[in-house]
Amino acid sequence: MKKIINGKMYNTDTAKAIGEHEESYPGEFDWVCETLYRKKTGEYFVYGEGHAASRYAEPAALGGWAPGARIMPYSYEQARKWAEENLDVDEYQAEFGEVAEDDSQVQLSCTVSAQAMTLIRHAAQREGTTIAAVVESLAQSLAE
Repeated sequence: MKKIINGKMYNTDTAKAIGEHEESYPGEFDWVCETLYRKKTGEYFVYGEGHAASRYAEPAALGGWAPGARIMPYSYEQARKWAEENLDVDEYQAEFGEVAEDDSQVQLSCTVSAQAMTLIRHAAQREGTTIAAVVESLAQSLAE
């Protein structure tokens, strides 16, 4: 699905699917399926679809309700919260980094240029590590 929202393109075919969550069962009228995506620019969105008795239902042409779908842009914090509530630990940590069981780590949220994010992602892929580990390494090098 493609959708332009506030002058930005959201496309499920070109974005990376981070994880999916289903409620109910596909044959049920209240079935819902949501997928969290990350665009190449680092922006997040959720593509949701559902049957006629779901929150994605749309008015039917002849009255009543029909299945529907929509794309919703999410901020980093909204995406992180969605993932925390709907994904398993491995899926969550693959996208948002390791989560400590104590207060030795803190959550960092910032906005950087698309170019900087591309460089950070490439560094993480090249080193076979997470974005969080690349940022940690950069912080350590600044302290030296």
